[in-house]
Amino acid sequence: VFGWVLFHAILEVIVPAIVAKGEITPDGRVPMYRVHSLRCYMITCAVYLLGVAVYGRDWASAFYNYRAPVFFLTNVYGFIASAIPTIVAHIQGEHKGIDRVFSGSFAYDLLMGVDLHPRIGKMLDLKLFHNGHVGMISWPIVNLSYLFEQYYSLGYVTPGMWASVFLQSMYITDFFWMEDWYLKTIDIALDHYGWYLCWGITNWVPFMYTLQARYIMTVSSAEANSVVYAAV
Repeated sequence: VFGWVLFHAILEVIVPAIVAKGEITPDGRVPMYRVHSLRCYMITCAVYLLGVAVYGRDWASAFYNYRAPVFFLTNVYGFIASAIPTIVAHIQGEHKGIDRVFSGSFAYDLLMGVDLHPRIGKMLDLKLFHNGHVGMISWPIVNLSYLFEQYYSLGYVTPGMWASVFLQSMYITDFFWMEDWYLKTIDIALDHYGWYLCWGITNWVPFMYTLQARYIMTVSSAEANSVVYAAV
């Protein structure tokens, strides 16, 4: 889990990006962002598929095989990654040039967030980094892990699995393609960076948004196909 975060932190630094404007903040600032999640998404998928070609099932099904400890660690990380900015904000207090709102309750601040755009340096926005890199890119990789585990178990991939992974991949790719548009949404423009946002993107997304592929992998081909065909 922490290696996954480190990998994407490296991509955040080294992958070329364009600079895009976000929504104007309550204190009148216009935050700037490095937009390159589509490239990072493609690089990550390429690295994963290269690993499958080299290491086979051990690499391809790693998430499936270790999903219980990964679930535990993503929970831990969600708390750590949201607690540190909250603690720092409480230590610093009100700070000129930072959109920061205190509720008077540390527990509520931890849950809902204090900083609107917490950053490391000038351009590494923690909210966009976790949403657009750590969380959203984990979604297709987890789907692929289930797809390959089905392939190695059955010797083929069922139509239901292909349909599920393909349709979700269309949505995910559109998200990355329209990343500059995402900067204007509630997630980035209005939601403060707290536990519900950080934990949701690092734990809820890779485990809950991939339940379709998980279900299809565990049931018979006929059952899975009938559910997918009905949905389509």
